[in-house]
Amino acid sequence: MTQRAKEPLPAKAPPLVRKKNKIKNCPFCGHFPQIEPWHGGAPTKRLISCSNEACEVGPMVCGETEKEAIRYWNHRKGGVK
Repeated sequence: MTQRAKEPLPAKAPPLVRKKNKIKNCPFCGHFPQIEPWHGGAPTKRLISCSNEACEVGPMVCGETEKEAIRYWNHRKGGVK
């Protein structure tokens, strides 16, 4: 099995984006996640996924609203902080 080359960690998201959305980096590789509209359901539905193509886990969450999706994404062991 070949190992994927790890990309260097990106710069953090702009402060206004981080402060406004209060979204955490990927818990597995540390990259900032991407938020995009998601099909099926209300037009407010959002998908959040790791933006690093080399992330070995590639986590994704979906919520009925951006706020709900961020809450799911930010959930870590021990609960949402």
